[in-house]
Amino acid sequence: MVDPRPLDIEGVLGSSSPLLRKSLPPVQVQDTIITSWTIRHPTRNRNDIIARAELYQLSYIPRAK
Repeated sequence: MVDPRPLDIEGVLGSSSPLLRKSLPPVQVQDTIITSWTIRHPTRNRNDIIARAELYQLSYIPRAK
């Protein structure tokens, strides 16, 4: 199950800079899935688990409020 809470910037970028944490908005889980799929699967391999996650992300991951 995917946690719908926003990821913190430190966890995403691996940086502990207070400037980065204050200047960038939280990254949502669904955005992370789409970004990973676009970078790793430019040929849209539908048999891959990340490609399937991209197809179903709107159904299974609630929008951030």
